[in-house]
Amino acid sequence: MLASYMDSFCVSPCEDKTSLFDRIALSIILNNVDDHMRNYGFIRNDKGWSLAPLFDVSPDFRSQRIAGTPILHNSTGFQRNKKELIQAAHCFGLTA
Repeated sequence: MLASYMDSFCVSPCEDKTSLFDRIALSIILNNVDDHMRNYGFIRNDKGWSLAPLFDVSPDFRSQRIAGTPILHNSTGFQRNKKELIQAAHCFGLTA
């Protein structure tokens, strides 16, 4: 999971992990059909690395389930839902 690595290289890991959590929630709500690891980037400035601004979101408001980046190591992208994200909140340094 990306969040578990952010502590080791992000300048503000708590802030970046919270932002990542919010982005995943938005992606689930919008049924983002273009959610994959290449759409999560980082920017390096004079202080170090931080999560890049949100980009490349393609909402799909049909009811079909779309595969996306898995939230947890042992899950698939088809299982993504708000309940799973809340259960994974601790991985982002958050509480349910």
